[in-house]
Amino acid sequence: MRKALTIIKANDLYLVSMLLLVTVGALAQQVHFSLGLILTEILCIFLPAIWMLRWQKVEIEASTRLRWPGWGLALLSLLLGLAAWQVGAVLDGLLGQWLGYTPGVSPAALPQTTGQAILFFVALAIFPPLCEEFLFRGVLMRSWERKSAREALIAGAMLFALYHLRLQGLVGLLPVAFLLTYLVLRSNSLVSGVLAHFANNALAAGVTILAIQQPDLKLPFPSLPAAGIGLVVLIGGLWLLRRITPPPQALEAGEEPAEPKAKGFVRTSPRTRVLMPLLLTGLIYLFMAGYELVGGRYPELLAEGNLTLNQPAIRQPLRLEYEVRNPLDTPVGAAECTLTPVEMQAELECSKTVQAYQTKIGSSLWASESYTQEWSASWGGVAFGLEDY
Repeated sequence: MRKALTIIKANDLYLVSMLLLVTVGALAQQVHFSLGLILTEILCIFLPAIWMLRWQKVEIEASTRLRWPGWGLALLSLLLGLAAWQVGAVLDGLLGQWLGYTPGVSPAALPQTTGQAILFFVALAIFPPLCEEFLFRGVLMRSWERKSAREALIAGAMLFALYHLRLQGLVGLLPVAFLLTYLVLRSNSLVSGVLAHFANNALAAGVTILAIQQPDLKLPFPSLPAAGIGLVVLIGGLWLLRRITPPPQALEAGEEPAEPKAKGFVRTSPRTRVLMPLLLTGLIYLFMAGYELVGGRYPELLAEGNLTLNQPAIRQPLRLEYEVRNPLDTPVGAAECTLTPVEMQAELECSKTVQAYQTKIGSSLWASESYTQEWSASWGGVAFGLEDY
């Protein structure tokens, strides 16, 4: 049996998985975020990889490196995963500030009860490390090792980072992506990547849950000092990893049979067959990244329909009261507006008072000082329906 897929088949698998992600996975996560994420990992990532390996008669254990790395490397993997999150979270926040937006999180996706928090943790910290490491480090990266360890490192990291279809979070994902790929290459064990991936995601999920369940709790991370410590741990851990592990051994040249030539009227070169799935997945990424950028910077361009203001027929002042909430849907202030009819005009006076707050969701941070804001507006004319006054 083969020890790895050919690169052509590996790239085909990557394209199929991404297509499933933006269709089946996106729909499942809209219905229910946590359960949808679990289904995404199983249906869009793990099962296609298993099917491709069996179809191509690839030895699963040899291809995926399903072996225990030893307790020393296991503990080092956990430590490196925790450190990588510190660095990635700050990079994520800095890029968000530079781009001027942070992708919104639906309040329905955030856990409010203990049961929801457990399911949220399982969906983020258990299934992604198992399923994604199997696909990216166990199948795709192994195929690219047929060229060289360096190309396998670059391909394994970049395919993983781009697969998440994020623009604002791409820079924050890169340290984690290269760490996981290098860790599996040096340790020759997929378990090392799973453990580091688990530590990274578990910390992110834990911070999110604590921010929701304990909004008054002040954590020392994510922050620049924590990222500095994480960077030092990463550098020291990678140096130690290099010292205690042998260099990665690439697959022997000619070990795998060449990809059969396509039958039919149209035949493509092997280079074209290698690049075509990557070009298509690149177009998917660019579309999703562009959609995120437009939605984050210019949300009005994606608004459905036209915004029309219809003035109700009122003959006495109308007072409106509102509650101001933070991204975790926790009350942080109040606002009130008074709409007053004056002859052929309407006058609107509003005031808003917000208490100081700091909210963390994963690697994203929202903060505000206490402030009070007042504003007013007036308009009139028959076109606004004020003729009834």
